[in-house]
Amino acid sequence: MACCHVAHDCRLHDSVVMSNGVLLAGHVVVEEKAYLCGLAAAHQFTTIGRNAYVGGMTRIVHDVPPFMITEGNPQKVRGVNVVGLRRAGSDEATIEALTESYRTIWRAETPYRQALAEAERRTDNCVEVTYLLRFLNAMENGVKGRAREAHRT
Repeated sequence: MACCHVAHDCRLHDSVVMSNGVLLAGHVVVEEKAYLCGLAAAHQFTTIGRNAYVGGMTRIVHDVPPFMITEGNPQKVRGVNVVGLRRAGSDEATIEALTESYRTIWRAETPYRQALAEAERRTDNCVEVTYLLRFLNAMENGVKGRAREAHRT
């Protein structure tokens, strides 16, 4: 759409939607079927996961988890992108598994790393949940919440 900026060395995968005024700094990766609403801005070396939904005017300074709705300043995971998952053809069992992982990781009263470990115990061999957990672990091992920042030369 109008007035978007994609800086140097960015990679945009298939079926990405960027509304008016979205700004991507250098080396940003936007995975397939991600949706970025108006005036969202991504810091360099961030990764926006597949089927993620980024709300308008969100300041993206950390990686955006796949399959989740993220918005705000500072950015915060608000829920599962159920509408985007249904449009992508995901079945209800997958959506329920991702919703359960969301509740375990972001809605529980336990510390974040402990919640991640609990979610890993409950994966039930769901490919999307496994991908989400691998993404979150890479993010945790990165620098400042950005997995690819750790590989920067």
